[in-house]
Amino acid sequence: MDPIGPAIFRPDVRDDAVWYGGFDDGFVDKHRKYAFGFINARRKPIWINTNLVRAGEIKTATDLLNPKWKGKIVAADPRPAGFGATAGTVMRLALGDDIIRRFFKDQEVLLLKDYRPMMDTLIKGQYAIGFNAVSETLMDEYLQTGVGKHLKSIEVENVDHITIANETAYLINKAPHPNAAKLFLNWLLTKEAQKVWCDNAETNSRRLDVPVLREDLVPTPGKKYVRVDLEEFTVEVDRTQQMALEVLN
Repeated sequence: MDPIGPAIFRPDVRDDAVWYGGFDDGFVDKHRKYAFGFINARRKPIWINTNLVRAGEIKTATDLLNPKWKGKIVAADPRPAGFGATAGTVMRLALGDDIIRRFFKDQEVLLLKDYRPMMDTLIKGQYAIGFNAVSETLMDEYLQTGVGKHLKSIEVENVDHITIANETAYLINKAPHPNAAKLFLNWLLTKEAQKVWCDNAETNSRRLDVPVLREDLVPTPGKKYVRVDLEEFTVEVDRTQQMALEVLN
């Protein structure tokens, strides 16, 4: 890949004032010059069945360790590659490595690999809390059929995080039309193009002058979040997976 540092972009595109966290905060590779993310999504991995969990009972990750919830939590398996270890890594970095055993094993968490069975256990009331167990996209489908109205995502300290997801731009090395690629990148990051993208992807831009499409993905003002899209975070995810293998196998 060719670098796509600030010099490639027009001054109006790289204006820090119009980007959440500033323009350069969009770079996710460790060198901060090859991969640029333009979407901003706050993820709330904890979902509750409101018939079984009262409002305010779960506020921080340590609340999940309450003996009351033993055997009542379903979670994405943190051992295989994929989305299962992301929230667990955020929690581990905040509370220490031992949280992997204290949470996943000692709380007898049901570990599954697919969203639908995890969501079904929550909807049916077989489990009270979901940890990284609900897909927002699938949830929208469920709600359209009138199912799952008693499930709710909640804000939880030391678990919530920010991701740019898959909306990341790269400049391919030795592309046939490099100038055209740069022209496209500059257009893609304009207010107008970002609105078109977000309207179709049903997400929010990092640009602050683009209308918010998903209020549920907006970061809480003044709150500091872990960025799980950064290249260096993948190293920590690998560590979490290895720890989970040692603890849970």
